[in-house]
Amino acid sequence: MNEIVTEPAAAADVPRLLEIRHAAFAAHAPQAYSPAEVETLIADVDPDELYAMAADARLFVARAGTVIVGLAGCVGDRLRHVYVDPGYTRRGIATVLVGRVEDEVRERTGRRLVRAGVALHARGFYLANGYVLDRLATAWDGSSYAEMVKRLPT
Repeated sequence: MNEIVTEPAAAADVPRLLEIRHAAFAAHAPQAYSPAEVETLIADVDPDELYAMAADARLFVARAGTVIVGLAGCVGDRLRHVYVDPGYTRRGIATVLVGRVEDEVRERTGRRLVRAGVALHARGFYLANGYVLDRLATAWDGSSYAEMVKRLPT
């Protein structure tokens, strides 16, 4: 595998990022959600949010060579859009991306607490990366998710 490099996303990357998001939910969400909930999760994205995050350098991509294989970003102190292409999972890519975004949160906001709304199938990843469960919550569509937090080192 090529070396993984992270860098700020560009507007031209957004269509690929939407593909990765769709593929990640389609591959992993059925472990924790009904088929109807999976379809809602897949459809529940505002591409304009990704464009705005890219324009403000709050969205990052992971590349293996020239191929974008993952993404992650932040809005304030909230981690957003952490997804890895299912063909590249279990290689540490999401961990690298989350670390990059945590650094960004600390630099931009000065905050030492990062928050994340986490799909149920991804809780294990966040727990392994130092996040703790704050509460289980219910989304607008009635599906469950986990609100998780991580205290960053000083």
